[in-house]
Amino acid sequence: MWRWLGSAAMAVCPLVISAQNCGFREEPQLETWTDAQGRRVTNRYVRSVPVPCSSRPSASPTRADEASTPSRSNPSMSRTDIEAEQRRRATGGDGRMAYALGEEAEADGDLAEAAKWYRTAANANDLDGIAALGVHYLNGDGGVEKDPARGLEMIRRAADRGSMRGLFMLARFYDAGEAGLPKSPQRALEYFTQSANRGYARAAYNLAIIYRAPNNGVVPQDLAAAREWVLKAAKLRYLPAAKLAGMMTEMGQMAGGMTEAADWYYVAGMYGDEFSRQRLGQLVVGAVEMPAATRNAGFLWAGDAASAGKDWGHATLGFMHALGRAPALKSPELAYQHLLVAAKLGNVDAQLRLGLVMARGGRGVPEDRVGALAWILAAQRAGASEDTEDATLHRSLEQRMTAEERADATRRAALLPRR
Repeated sequence: MWRWLGSAAMAVCPLVISAQNCGFREEPQLETWTDAQGRRVTNRYVRSVPVPCSSRPSASPTRADEASTPSRSNPSMSRTDIEAEQRRRATGGDGRMAYALGEEAEADGDLAEAAKWYRTAANANDLDGIAALGVHYLNGDGGVEKDPARGLEMIRRAADRGSMRGLFMLARFYDAGEAGLPKSPQRALEYFTQSANRGYARAAYNLAIIYRAPNNGVVPQDLAAAREWVLKAAKLRYLPAAKLAGMMTEMGQMAGGMTEAADWYYVAGMYGDEFSRQRLGQLVVGAVEMPAATRNAGFLWAGDAASAGKDWGHATLGFMHALGRAPALKSPELAYQHLLVAAKLGNVDAQLRLGLVMARGGRGVPEDRVGALAWILAAQRAGASEDTEDATLHRSLEQRMTAEERADATRRAALLPRR
């Protein structure tokens, strides 16, 4: 994956060890990605970075990065100083900086502050600022008087002059038939493509979704195109693209296999995406080969989820302890404790595994054949499936039980939690 993302990925991804690496060095990393709401999510940590035998090209900073880092030459500046410098530049005629401040305010839900900075950007002739201010006129929010005709004209004018944001907004309007424009998936595709080609990450992500979906009524499914656009969106540090790349890789729609999928989930999880954290934990349980740092992250994130009372966190820890997946220790007692919590919360996979752990027994696991079979039957009724080893253990359990015990287990299973 890092081959596609360049230096940005080298900061956040568990890297594939290759013959071209000539050792490793520890480096502090600070990376900023953009989430689905437009918020910039920054993460600081230390990574083991491979030292290449030959120099690699550096990924160029995005326009947002250029606008949001006024003093790359002075990393010791405090956050307060950086914000003051950003505002000074924005009010001094730096349209890109004003637009970036508007984006941040919009992502935080402060539409009035966003409109103020977008107006400042538009006055500095920033095309994206003009398009963004046009949206406020279109909707009549952020203290801007509603004027749909003026708003659409501003968006069109900015798009005609090459605004990424303007092109993206027109694509969305044609896609949904909004803002007085007719619904036209084909026109939407054209505008999404123009916006993405100019470097707008959300447009590239939308194209990946369009080309990945079969029978979407716009274009035939084209996984090669979907891969191209999702990688472009990820290179622009758009967080949903990392998650989508993980899903596509896990499903065999992108090269790299499960190890590469774990890398993508690691990136998205590092910036707080819960789905990616959950999937990474499941890949750890499945004994997918991955760097130790990735496995550790999967274990820690499952622990965070369990502490927050989430069934998937307890289920993942239960599986890890039941199977002895590093870094978790193999422990029937810990497996039982976590699986029991998840099972009571209705997690079907945990219910099945809990029954099997109880059937095997061990230190700290209660001897309760009826209870074990009840959990197994409850999980099966909810659609859980057993592999060959599990089915063998299940049969062995039932063979050791009397008819009365099996009937009791069946009655208990009907009373257990379901989703």
